[in-house]
Amino acid sequence: MNLCQKCKQEKELFSKKLCSSCLLIVLEKRIKKSVKEQGGLKREEKIRLLINDSVESKVTEYFLEKIYSNLKLKINIENDEYDKTILPFSSEKIIDAFLKTIFNNELFKQKKQIIFLESLTMEELKDVAEIKKLNGTIKNYELLDKIEKDYPGSKHSLLKSIKILEN
Repeated sequence: MNLCQKCKQEKELFSKKLCSSCLLIVLEKRIKKSVKEQGGLKREEKIRLLINDSVESKVTEYFLEKIYSNLKLKINIENDEYDKTILPFSSEKIIDAFLKTIFNNELFKQKKQIIFLESLTMEELKDVAEIKKLNGTIKNYELLDKIEKDYPGSKHSLLKSIKILEN
């Protein structure tokens, strides 16, 4: 056991050298900021949530309930009447999807979409899933991981570039 970098208590540490409670607080703040930058969620808004059996979906459902339960959002999965769509994509998924759209000449992001986990990495999602005992499939992004290993910070730089290109 080591000391948490935030609370300085001796606990089991996860990514970013934070204990479970501090990690969840930090990730929650990043999600709130990211959602706000994408237009935010408003009270009683009709939300279409795209879900599957992935860790991203499970973590999205967890944080959506934890952060936005007071907004009384009308969340459904199949209805065509909605104000916004929430995509449970991690930063790796966004980079992967963006690179695929470049080669296929397709539109990447639509206007009424919120990419809920865009500021979180798969490593952080795995930690949340472990802390909250959420089960789901985990997709590996081997090419992105190899690039990140060879050139540290490249995932963050790619994500930042994608945001610039979208605007």
